[in-house]
Amino acid sequence: MISLYHPFWNDTARDDKCISCISDMLDFVMTTSSFDSCKMRLLICGDFNGLKDRYDEISQVTQLKAVVEVPTRGSNILDQIFCNFSFNCSPEVLPPIGKSDHSVVLWSERPVPRPTPRKVVIRKVTPGRRALLEELIARTDWLALVQAADNVDSCASSLLNCLFSLYDFCFPSRTARFHSTDPPWMKPSLKILIDDRDRAHSRGQFQKYLRLRAEVARHTCQLKEQFLKSALATKDSRIGWRSLRVVGQYSKSPFPHVSVEQLNEHFVSNFQEPTDNFPLVHDDLPSSPVRVTSDEVFSLLKQLKNKSPGPDGVPAWLLRDFAFYLSPAVAFLFNWSLRVGQVPHCFKVANVTPVPKCSPALQPSSFRPISLLPILSKVLEKVVARKWIMPCISDKIDPSQFAYIPGEGKGTTCALTLLYHDIAKFLDSSSGCVRLLSIDFSKAFDKILHSKILATLTAFKFPVDAIFWISSFLKDRFQRVRVGEMNSSWQPVLSGVPQGSVLGPLLFCIFVDSLHSISRNSVTYKYADDVNIVHFIRDTEDDALQLEYNNVLDWSAKHKLPINESKCSVLDIITKKSISTSPVVGPCGTVVPQVSSVRVLGVIFQDNLKWNSHVESVVRKANKRFYLIRNLKRAACDSPLILLAYNSVIRPIFLYAYPSFCNFPVYLQKRFQKFEKRVFRIAGATNDLSVIEAAEEYCQNLFAKVSSNTSHSLRRCFTQQSSNTRHSNKLRPLRGRSVRFSRSFTRFAR
Repeated sequence: MISLYHPFWNDTARDDKCISCISDMLDFVMTTSSFDSCKMRLLICGDFNGLKDRYDEISQVTQLKAVVEVPTRGSNILDQIFCNFSFNCSPEVLPPIGKSDHSVVLWSERPVPRPTPRKVVIRKVTPGRRALLEELIARTDWLALVQAADNVDSCASSLLNCLFSLYDFCFPSRTARFHSTDPPWMKPSLKILIDDRDRAHSRGQFQKYLRLRAEVARHTCQLKEQFLKSALATKDSRIGWRSLRVVGQYSKSPFPHVSVEQLNEHFVSNFQEPTDNFPLVHDDLPSSPVRVTSDEVFSLLKQLKNKSPGPDGVPAWLLRDFAFYLSPAVAFLFNWSLRVGQVPHCFKVANVTPVPKCSPALQPSSFRPISLLPILSKVLEKVVARKWIMPCISDKIDPSQFAYIPGEGKGTTCALTLLYHDIAKFLDSSSGCVRLLSIDFSKAFDKILHSKILATLTAFKFPVDAIFWISSFLKDRFQRVRVGEMNSSWQPVLSGVPQGSVLGPLLFCIFVDSLHSISRNSVTYKYADDVNIVHFIRDTEDDALQLEYNNVLDWSAKHKLPINESKCSVLDIITKKSISTSPVVGPCGTVVPQVSSVRVLGVIFQDNLKWNSHVESVVRKANKRFYLIRNLKRAACDSPLILLAYNSVIRPIFLYAYPSFCNFPVYLQKRFQKFEKRVFRIAGATNDLSVIEAAEEYCQNLFAKVSSNTSHSLRRCFTQQSSNTRHSNKLRPLRGRSVRFSRSFTRFAR
């Protein structure tokens, strides 16, 4: 294919030279190509301008046929396509894009498929129907309904079926047809203007076309603004943000290019077949039955957020708004389940939503499964976590686990800040080497065996009642993949914990609690399945990272949780030239790759402890979302709305885990400030706090939490004043020799 632009020279000699150049170019391609000249497909397209009267000559010289027969600017065919192969349809001339005066020529070998409308099931919630639902729920004796059941399964099924039947009666589902190209702010008045504009273009009424084009742009901005204001005026913030994303074209719902059955088969293939059964009878385990009151259930239901429902179809707002009527029956169901150690079968089914891990996601392996469980199932899981799990692990869980464990000093920010502090503190005290081993488990949440989880709970001395209930929670689960209105077949879940549940991540953290470092010069940082081992070396003889890796491999083989060796890596931070590190070798002789930078929980650590790569990554990620600001500006949104979108969608990218890299130099800080100035310039306003000032305030607030909580994990980054001083509880930073350490998070204690 040759793309051409021929200026309007008004010079016959130059025109002849251009035609000759095209002919020579085609001859060169035909003679030098390794393909058969009879099978080559040649294409010349572009703006020919002054050659518009010599198309026959070009066709004769090049042996190519001109296919555009409709004027593309005024009454002239300035934009032409030449080819040497047959075509099934003629080129289509469309109105210009933007302010161009040339029409768009759309041509394909096959007819361009027209977008077809899609069917969407909707339920219209009106105040009158909502009042009818409340009346029906108030008139129903829910406690008598659940007490009449024979077992836990029928009790839960009766409750959910009755709730959904009332919900379906008051808000009947309707199938609506949505056109894929129609935006939500589209009105009939705008469609009429668009039709008039296109009609004026096809009739050659150029002045009328320009006027109508300006009216279409103006009316589009007005409709977008009205759409946003009406959406943000509602009390439901989710509707407002969804409308903001639509207007700003911030995100599109990903539709996988593979079928739901293929996705379901791929997700099921990640499971491991159970190899042994764990005995549930243990005489040495204590018994601790629990009970939940109606008031506790009422409090949990009132705290529900608007989340997607599971296969039962009962929305969260129904349980939250009518918690007063439903809490006694729900408490009766929960107590029955906890007493007999049985989870209702309808609580153990899930709709799996495929979430893409990359863009574009073309293969089943490019998606991550997220389970959507019934809302009541998650409420029951919260009860079990509060009543049984947290009292058993509060003083036994490994303090190096920073994921999903309630309490101060947990989370990614604290884990990353503590990790960098330990590295900088060691290198500040003496020269040496710090080796960071990053471990990656293969499909950890899906491959973990249920028998291993129950064995871990037994080692923690969980009550036998809790182990029976959790065993029922894990086994006999089923899932299906749901995309839009398409459902796959139900498949059994043989292993793993459901991603999207309350207990799943918590049980996984308890499972990996037994993974510890064996060397006194090593520290392990765990965030669920992300395990990083930091090994400190003063001399070459101190290098014991191979032993640490062997220990992880032994633990992995014992607990049957495979490691993805291709994604493991070693980062060496060396400040002493006389130190030489040995490679880390796997069981099959494969060497763990040594890298110059590694990403830990979203923050990039370099072997020179600089933050250039991380800042570049953050700015690159923010630039990908910058078009949201431009699209909102084009939609005539006001400055407060644009700043709201920036502070909610883009600024958190800069502030994520900022205390861990808060000592980065000024020239890198200016990268953040430069990006923010672009936003302010487009919005036409200024923010109260700049991004760096907001980040510093974030660090100060974090230090205030550390000062007020004696059990905070970041408290060991500071020293405490002696007890005989007036301010004995005041924290102060550790003394550091290097600027890198003294300018770290500890400086906020001054």
